[in-house]
Amino acid sequence: MNLRNIKTGADIAVVLLTAVCVVTIAALGWETFQSRTGHPGGEILIIPMIILLFYAGWITRGGFEDYKKAQQTMERGDE
Repeated sequence: MNLRNIKTGADIAVVLLTAVCVVTIAALGWETFQSRTGHPGGEILIIPMIILLFYAGWITRGGFEDYKKAQQTMERGDE
């Protein structure tokens, strides 16, 4: 088995686990929202929070890729 295949499988597993967690959190927030008799509380912010977390992850990934490229350039001695 190739190490690259293992890494790809682990990446897919993390994405699937994240999707399951997001759906579970959204379902819990919806269930809480439905059980209220008055105005909605903090559970109304679950979906915007999930969107912000995905955005933060996307930005962090881009920064980490830039960092890795800079590290590889420095290791090769290219400046």
